[in-house]
Amino acid sequence: MQKDYRTDTWEEFNGVIKDKKLYIFGAAGAEKLLYDIKKYSCPWKLTGVVDNDRAKWGNLLETGIAVSNPDILYKENIDNIVVLICGMHTGEIGKQLESMGIQNYYSEFWMSAEMKDYYKLETDNEKINLLKNCLADQRSKDVVDAIVEKRNSGFMDYTDIKEWTGTEYFLEEFWRPAKDGKEVFIDGGGYTGDTIEEFIKWTKGNYQRVYSFEPQKDKNQIIRDSLWKWGEGKVQLYEYGLWSCRTSLSFQNGDNMYSGKIVDQEKEGCVIETVALDELIDERVTFLKMDIEGAEAEAIKGAKNIIQKDKPKLAICIYHKPNDLWEIPLMIHELVPEYKMYIRHMGIRCYGTILYATL
Repeated sequence: MQKDYRTDTWEEFNGVIKDKKLYIFGAAGAEKLLYDIKKYSCPWKLTGVVDNDRAKWGNLLETGIAVSNPDILYKENIDNIVVLICGMHTGEIGKQLESMGIQNYYSEFWMSAEMKDYYKLETDNEKINLLKNCLADQRSKDVVDAIVEKRNSGFMDYTDIKEWTGTEYFLEEFWRPAKDGKEVFIDGGGYTGDTIEEFIKWTKGNYQRVYSFEPQKDKNQIIRDSLWKWGEGKVQLYEYGLWSCRTSLSFQNGDNMYSGKIVDQEKEGCVIETVALDELIDERVTFLKMDIEGAEAEAIKGAKNIIQKDKPKLAICIYHKPNDLWEIPLMIHELVPEYKMYIRHMGIRCYGTILYATL
């Protein structure tokens, strides 16, 4: 488990830094911090700024300080330096510093955070144990243990367990596209068509069909405007939400950062039609992805026949509701016990836990 930065304070940091050299880790964050330095009321002895991005090495910040390779820290007496992490990837950078033997490091983000316990969640330990017994590798079990520990403590930094794969759904670790070009992909939560683009790239354009489901009208239109470039009839778009049955449900529209989602309270003008996949799709499905903002469990009920009959590759988000972490994998295990199930985390915060299932 990574360092719990929430216990650190600017008062403690300013006390530690008095007789030591200071390095800032993270060029982008350093720029702003150096301008705001007066508010921390401490004459820091800034020795340098380091960053993992080699493209930034040698660049001068506007303050005149050059960005360096973190390896320069090896040249220092580690007992005589303090590293201030300026950026979001505090867990990953913390592990890197500890591998270098550096213990004196702090996070600007966490020392400045006003709320340090804003995601405490209770967990069902019995269900967690059942979940771990269903998982196919130790990495998945370790990820679950880490998530439970973070939830219990309210710690929001997940960068120590984040996968740095460049893709959330098309992981070579688990699968390759069918060589016969018969991939039939269901994109549950089409958003702006970004996953469709990624799927087409993954298959090198050699696929049979994509079914995209996106109920939000403005996002739906973005996908519709792109259909021409994906091939006539190969991508079919539906302005439905996925659910366990055909019905009408209240819906809260998203924005440029967040997707829309089904909500309990009806709001004027925000009602969508939903559909069960089993009622609509009549060809063999090879890959089913769901990122539908908390509707995943209901949508799985509506895709029960497809999952049991076709046994497609599954990539299902299990972070939108707290209990999804165990309830969704246990649902899938009950439907197809022979699935090999894996869990990976793809986000720098608590959002981004995904279940992968394959034969």
